[in-house]
Amino acid sequence: MGYAFMMVYTVITLYRWADKVRSHSGLGLVGVLLVAISVAAGMGLAALIGISFNAASTQIVPFLALGLGVDAMFLLIHTFSTQTQLDICYQDQVGEVLRKAGVSVVTTALCNVAAFLAAALIPIPALRAFCFQAAILTGMNLFSMLLLFPAMIALDVRRVFAGKLDILFCLKQEGTNATSMKEVTNNDMNELKVQKLKQNTCSEKYPKSFSKKCPEESYGRQNSMNDLIDPESGNERCYISCSSDCNQWTLTSFVTNYYSQWIIKTPVKVLTIVIALALLVASVYGIGKVEDGLDLTDVVPRNTSVWSFLQAQDKYFGFYNMYAVTQGNFEYPQNQRLIYEYHDSFVRVNNIIKDDDGGLPEFWLSLFRTWLTKLQDAYDSDKASGFLDEEGWTEKASNDAVLAYKLLVQTGHVDYPVDKSLLRYTRLVDDGIINANGFYNYL
Repeated sequence: MGYAFMMVYTVITLYRWADKVRSHSGLGLVGVLLVAISVAAGMGLAALIGISFNAASTQIVPFLALGLGVDAMFLLIHTFSTQTQLDICYQDQVGEVLRKAGVSVVTTALCNVAAFLAAALIPIPALRAFCFQAAILTGMNLFSMLLLFPAMIALDVRRVFAGKLDILFCLKQEGTNATSMKEVTNNDMNELKVQKLKQNTCSEKYPKSFSKKCPEESYGRQNSMNDLIDPESGNERCYISCSSDCNQWTLTSFVTNYYSQWIIKTPVKVLTIVIALALLVASVYGIGKVEDGLDLTDVVPRNTSVWSFLQAQDKYFGFYNMYAVTQGNFEYPQNQRLIYEYHDSFVRVNNIIKDDDGGLPEFWLSLFRTWLTKLQDAYDSDKASGFLDEEGWTEKASNDAVLAYKLLVQTGHVDYPVDKSLLRYTRLVDDGIINANGFYNYL
């Protein structure tokens, strides 16, 4: 749908109702199609070299590449459109277009590719794939704009210099019998010679088939014969045009004749400054309201079951579990205090659900410690009551006390798994820290 809208926009903006020969909507239409084919080729190349696709790749990259591609296309077409009214042979038209606009196209594309490749250093895999694919598609667009699109411009040059209509290129401009550029040029040379003898003040230096009567002051002071080489010398000058100032409306003429005059008026200047200051203040205020982060619903394709689930979860259950994962050979028994400090540090995070007393819910290590503390208290109580000693326990001993006894005597070694002497000096939990030597045995 986005490409269809771009085609419609291209046809509307590049079509000239007042000059249907120097209109270039057909060229713009095939240019958009060329960009679409380049995007498809770039996506295929990205898949071929093993770059993974994600939601951003399929929903953003094609339209981003479309915008960057048609930007170069519009620049080339605008350059071609403005130079057809100049005294340039049709054989040199394409070369002149690339000479004037080619450097800009290449520089812009290379800067975009470099920017995407630099952004590919981001350690997030999805964003890296997005940047790599955008860089590949930008390179494909550059290839097509410099090697394929000039061939389309060359075909449009032949159409313009043959006097054929835009889009309906099988038809010719009404009122012309010329079949080639050479005939058009020779006819105009003869006509200009006659007008020179009659001392006509309005020069018709443009081809008869495309000329329009201009005001006398427009070209009265110009010697039209200076722009033509004497045909007796054998060098005929090639040109074809219709001045953009001859009673036809274009965006360029609107900006030149109306907008540029309106924008320099004092009230408009004052209004522009006021609006700019207001936008600046709003921007400064809005910076503090920007929230960093990326919701899962922003990267999941819409109208899918996953997207519906995330929407419902966010609407009715607006909270998520958080997990802190350790890396490397992290030893939990020796770093219990560090884990507790790390867990308690999340109290300072505002968007975390806390208990009524302002603390955090217990996690696995604190729950493990609470359970072992309960067993240790039962063991101490039954030992004080004489229900168990170093050699064993009686029937009156509680299950928690017996379990604590069994945990305390374990060594973790296959050769001597039980050591009753540990009961004399070992505790399951001491000073809020689980016994490091038996930590994994207790688990």
